[in-house]
Amino acid sequence: MSKSKLDVEIRDLELTIDRMGKMFYTPELADEWDYLKDKLKNLRSKKEEVNNMIAPHQGKEIELVTTGFKPLGSISATYALSNALNKLHTRVIGDSVYFALNEQPLDTYEFLMSPSAQLILKSKQEHQRLLGRLFGYTEDEIDTFIEANIDCACGNCTGGF
Repeated sequence: MSKSKLDVEIRDLELTIDRMGKMFYTPELADEWDYLKDKLKNLRSKKEEVNNMIAPHQGKEIELVTTGFKPLGSISATYALSNALNKLHTRVIGDSVYFALNEQPLDTYEFLMSPSAQLILKSKQEHQRLLGRLFGYTEDEIDTFIEANIDCACGNCTGGF
């Protein structure tokens, strides 16, 4: 199940529980309410699993780059101002700050985001695969992201395709 489908299902179930609870809850229906609440809890858990599969580096970008696990990371400019990025090469692109241990991943990212990259790359999936590798994701994590057919949090992964 995709993240967006999970979001819709969770929202619908929350609304159902809220509306029906106000109108129809009685002690005789406690088992049914417990079932709905368990279902909601399971859906939220599944959503967290999907989020962890699709964006496993979220919230750990700086640590993963500084330890050499990821060649490139990005965070919002607002967040970057409140966190030390010393000893890292940084570049502000749009409203995000990208950082790496050296300039090469930053140059590669800028190229992949340029119109020139579209002349070389064959598809959105190829663009996403190269970006995924650049950001230090495993091939399995990249496959999961591509199969989910969603755009990442930054919205840059389509590359104009």
